[in-house]
Amino acid sequence: MSDKMKMVIIFLFTILFTQFYLYAQDSTDWSCDTNESDTDVLKKEGVFNAEYPHSIEDATVRIFVHIITKSDGSGGISDKDVTMAINNMMDDYISYNIHFMEIGREEIHSDRYYYMNDSTAYSDLRFENNHSDAVDIYFLSPTSSYYSAQKVPSDNFLLGGVNLGTSIISHEMGHCLGLYHTHRGSPTPGCQEDGGCQEKYDESNCAECGDLVCDTPADPCLRLYVDVNCQYTGPNEYNPDVHNIMSYAPPSCLSHFTQGQIDRIFYMMEHNDMVRGFLESYKIAVTVDQKSSTGNSIGNIYHWENAWQEYTPPHTFYWQNNSHQMIKADTNI
Repeated sequence: MSDKMKMVIIFLFTILFTQFYLYAQDSTDWSCDTNESDTDVLKKEGVFNAEYPHSIEDATVRIFVHIITKSDGSGGISDKDVTMAINNMMDDYISYNIHFMEIGREEIHSDRYYYMNDSTAYSDLRFENNHSDAVDIYFLSPTSSYYSAQKVPSDNFLLGGVNLGTSIISHEMGHCLGLYHTHRGSPTPGCQEDGGCQEKYDESNCAECGDLVCDTPADPCLRLYVDVNCQYTGPNEYNPDVHNIMSYAPPSCLSHFTQGQIDRIFYMMEHNDMVRGFLESYKIAVTVDQKSSTGNSIGNIYHWENAWQEYTPPHTFYWQNNSHQMIKADTNI
């Protein structure tokens, strides 16, 4: 093989390797530009105790995907990798009975949005072919490290290609469904946000400050306070959850939500018009009981499921919204 041919092969390999590295790198230091400055939408509606009772127990959220490319159609994140990212998001939510249905996918060919080289490009992109009945996800260039929902809750978010294989996509979806950063209100440099107040390390003000979810530990802001092994290295008085998806822990550490966060999402689905508008379908929990004059549950109840099925009361059913159900009491009582 000639020296010239070897040089060409090495050069091509270097280009391919460099492109892959830029696309796949996992940065431990990252941040989210979501606007959390507004008064909590639920506080505006009179919810002040951080308790989120709900009947919805299972829901499917519609999403619409936009892939940003250069004006000539080149350079965007591939369909395959977009699908991989969406599948990762589905995996993060499925154990909580939250599902996603993609209702469309398109490419937006625009050098302006691909390079984001003017001050209004990010905000203008949010209005490109957006949908009132779905969460619009705008996949930015493969080398972008910009991540942001418009607000909390939101009908859209922007997602850069760096850290694409992590749970940052689920973090941004969490904002759209009503969740705040676990460090909301923190004065830590690099984490300051205009809205909210800082949760005390003993969590005594969890209903008024922080993320307004009381089963998420107080968080001073984990940006630069968690190492590559997911070990917390910040102030000793705190014991934060370094794996909470709504935190600023390194992307490779993010893995779960708390039950309180999921309760807030389901409560939002029931009570917020924007979030309820995303839902393709949902199931509600209905508890059926029959009691004696002394208040004790007695006999059996029957639910029609192509035949009468017998259940011991009280029994909780999970029924699709707008479905028709048949229940009858025990005739032997």
